[in-house]
Amino acid sequence: MNKNIDNLVNFNINSKNNEIKRVYGYIFEQIVSLYSYTVRNFNSDRKNSDFFTQQMRFTGAVTKALSNNYTSNSERDKEKKNKISYVLSLLDKGDSALEILETIKNKDSLLSKYDVLQVERAMEDNSILFSHSYIEHPYSFQAMYSILKNPLLIFQRFLYLPDPEELLNIVIKCRLEKKIDRKELLGKDTDEFSLHRMQRFSFSNIYSPLTFGHVVKSYNDQEVTLDLLLEACSDGRINLDKSDFTELIMRSIDDVLEEWSSWVLELLFPTRSTYPQPRIDSLIDGVLFKQEGIIKLNKEVLETLCLLGQTKQISDMLSKKIKGLYVTNEKEKEKILNMDTSKLGGIAKWHRNCRMGYITEVSQIPSALSALLYNRLEYGAFYEYVMCSGNEIIALPEKNKVDSLQQLTTFLIKKYLYHEDLHPSLPYKYTISIHEAVSTIDEYLNLEKFNESNLLPNLSMVDWISYNKTKTRDRFKRPIKKFNTGIFEAKSRIEKQKQEGIHHYFPVSNNYPLPFWAMK
Repeated sequence: MNKNIDNLVNFNINSKNNEIKRVYGYIFEQIVSLYSYTVRNFNSDRKNSDFFTQQMRFTGAVTKALSNNYTSNSERDKEKKNKISYVLSLLDKGDSALEILETIKNKDSLLSKYDVLQVERAMEDNSILFSHSYIEHPYSFQAMYSILKNPLLIFQRFLYLPDPEELLNIVIKCRLEKKIDRKELLGKDTDEFSLHRMQRFSFSNIYSPLTFGHVVKSYNDQEVTLDLLLEACSDGRINLDKSDFTELIMRSIDDVLEEWSSWVLELLFPTRSTYPQPRIDSLIDGVLFKQEGIIKLNKEVLETLCLLGQTKQISDMLSKKIKGLYVTNEKEKEKILNMDTSKLGGIAKWHRNCRMGYITEVSQIPSALSALLYNRLEYGAFYEYVMCSGNEIIALPEKNKVDSLQQLTTFLIKKYLYHEDLHPSLPYKYTISIHEAVSTIDEYLNLEKFNESNLLPNLSMVDWISYNKTKTRDRFKRPIKKFNTGIFEAKSRIEKQKQEGIHHYFPVSNNYPLPFWAMK
């Protein structure tokens, strides 16, 4: 860490880096918990396991039946996504297969007769039938299905955020770049107007959010370095107000982390267009109150707010909401209702008190992630059956199954989670990239090529990209053992976090994802 950074901001650099790590660890733990809980349900007693399998197969069959042949960002795609979300919401409520069919045939249903026929056919083709469920899962079936479908893509997106120890430096670099002309900084521009351009860049007070894409682009820019920019600050070519720049950096960190975490999250809830937060707007029926003076609270939202440590804030939230109902100025109303000013620090503090224990520090993420991927490959045939998928994982020689699985896992990490190979795909027997069928791991490894010069911004998986039979087996031992233990503790860890959350404030009025169990 360059010591000159301390002169630019009013916060403690090490403390801010620790907060960033906390948020990074928070998002990862939610992913691990979702995956572990999903797998746990396949490892319970036979009756419950079979029941859950049928529900998951229904999720896969319906998703496939209602989402065939669509392209992104069209009105028709939005309509299809709404239909899938509608059907799966009935499954989340615990409805039986027959109850769901009866509901979607109703005249008020979102589904057309053709859609219903597609659902019925998918159920018949896959022999899906299940009774009413009285088990309340903490996660939606859509999220549980998505984490199994292609975890590689989720993992890759997660790792697309540069290493948390570097993020603050990159954010500062991004903001300093806006304060000076690039040619002037690099000494490529010496005309008489350069000083005026420099001043124009330095004194711009218009705030624009810092995008995640800008951070990645700046990270990959080796020409303009942080040292060059800090030198420009030292010699007066960049003039900063320390207080203003501190606020700018704090807001920018939130910009990047919020956008990044939402980008990861959208893969788990692909039919959702938004991720509603349990704010005051959803807690109180404003229309009923304004018309009749009756305060009616949404029970589910109230419960979620309590589990997120908001009990002390609820009365204040009600007061502000009531005031907001009568304020006509929209900007003033937004200011009244926007209660949480502490974002990054609030999330970090909550996670410090309410972490699940899958990891204790971000350096453990690579090993935990590797164990998840290993599990997905080890039970690949079963998981493809669960999702009603026509895909088939390449065959592994039984004689050396453990070695083969570890070799395959290592290769996928190297190709997709260290190198930036696009369109991450599990090792199926038929792969589009090579346009031919493969049957064994050796065929797959020989045919699958990738550009080794393209690296992800986050290089934390570097220790997991080389295969050596003895060393790799030792490397996997502890993570796999820890993961298997975590499977059977998944439910209790979720409940423990909920109970601890009652006593610790989670800032809900921001764009960071809630704990996944609060987003069902």
